[in-house]
Amino acid sequence: MSFKKQYRDLEMQVHSSLKEKILTSNQESDHIDGVCLKIKTGEYTELTIINDSLTLLNHNGSHFSVFNLDLEELIDILEK
Repeated sequence: MSFKKQYRDLEMQVHSSLKEKILTSNQESDHIDGVCLKIKTGEYTELTIINDSLTLLNHNGSHFSVFNLDLEELIDILEK
């Protein structure tokens, strides 16, 4: 198995686990009608699911791609 495939598989596992964690969260988003994970990573304050995709939100509620964070940062969020 190639390292690239292992990396993609791990990335998919982390994304899936983050979605599960968000869906079972009791933290209400300050910006959307739904639940989120409150985070403090760079300029981002929330991680949520919008249109079935993981989405980062900043303090203004602006939306950003989850790919703005590297895999290690996402794992840190998952393990908190």
